[in-house]
Amino acid sequence: MNMNILSFSCTNFGAKFIKKAEISKFNAAKQQGYLPVDASLVELNPYNKNDIEAVAKTVRKWGYDDEFGYCILDDLNAIKCGEVDSKTDKIYAVTVQNNNFRKLDYNKIIGLGETTKRTKHKTEINFLQVEPESTYLRGSKKYINTGRTLVEYFMSKNNFKELIVKATYKAANFYEKLGFEIIDTKELIYSWQTLLKK
Repeated sequence: MNMNILSFSCTNFGAKFIKKAEISKFNAAKQQGYLPVDASLVELNPYNKNDIEAVAKTVRKWGYDDEFGYCILDDLNAIKCGEVDSKTDKIYAVTVQNNNFRKLDYNKIIGLGETTKRTKHKTEINFLQVEPESTYLRGSKKYINTGRTLVEYFMSKNNFKELIVKATYKAANFYEKLGFEIIDTKELIYSWQTLLKK
């Protein structure tokens, strides 16, 4: 199979491979430490039925009360229907699947993220969600660096100067560790600017 197919943007093809992800999994056999696992960061294709079904099954499996996963699914469908611009809104997944991205396995998706390009120089993280077991599993996270993989990819894109996010109280520390600075304490809005990193 021609590997260029993975990066071809077409309604007939599924998720687009972006890069390998540096993820570690809790060593359940020894109940301690983490071991590196192969993972991939992919951009979802909102016009591909398999991608939409994979996200739908993923969020149902996760069963989030805060509905971030369901918001991502709603926006994926909105892009497909033309209610949201596919040029400005992008949805990504971190998966421990490493091939055949034309058919994503929902059991292997461990993180989802969505961004919207607000202006030429400003992009917003709309939603960021990792599977519940990657948040806490008997006091330890099942996977680590899932959310970081998504956010660092968003930070690495060179088509904007500022990345903003409206954080939850639980996520505020996570964004601060990545170099985001609070710009609105009432709404808990954080900003990361490329100029701050020079």
